[in-house]
Amino acid sequence: MKAHPLNYRYAVALLLLLLAGCSTGFHLERGFVNSSPAPQRGMSVLVVPFRNLTTHPGAGLAMGRIMAAELYQQGVFAVHEAPGLNMEREPKHGPVAEAVAQARAAGADAVLSGSVTEFDYRRGFRKQPVVGVSIRLVRTDGTVLWAVSATETGNAYLGRDSLTGAAQRMAMRLVQALALTMKEEKP
Repeated sequence: MKAHPLNYRYAVALLLLLLAGCSTGFHLERGFVNSSPAPQRGMSVLVVPFRNLTTHPGAGLAMGRIMAAELYQQGVFAVHEAPGLNMEREPKHGPVAEAVAQARAAGADAVLSGSVTEFDYRRGFRKQPVVGVSIRLVRTDGTVLWAVSATETGNAYLGRDSLTGAAQRMAMRLVQALALTMKEEKP
């Protein structure tokens, strides 16, 4: 028995609809890297908990830990973690000056701090994780060495991507991009 040509059109239309639902994610990033003084490989950086500007409890702690883990993984800096990064409660982080003072007290060259602006699932035809951050690397004299705002929209293939997965991909991209712009450590 021969299939009706109209059935093929429906099958193709259904296949295209399914493929449209298999998003590969989206990444948007805007950043600044200071050229004088530039961030240097090997400098000592204190990572503090990020400020949570979302309704998701623990988003600031999670993003701070993820960024610290990525910095360890890529070996860009000598990383120190602020004691608050291992606490279970959300920090009440003040201005950057407070984080810089913490870095100075810890003997670090700079502090990595930030805010989590999005940490949730977008609902619609499919559920997509969305993570947004604003991050600064500030030298202990107050000079901004690196600043970036980024958003990562996760994969939506059958709703199997997670907020943590999207956050980890974003952290990896951000640290890789920073590493490409950095100067080597002074001898």
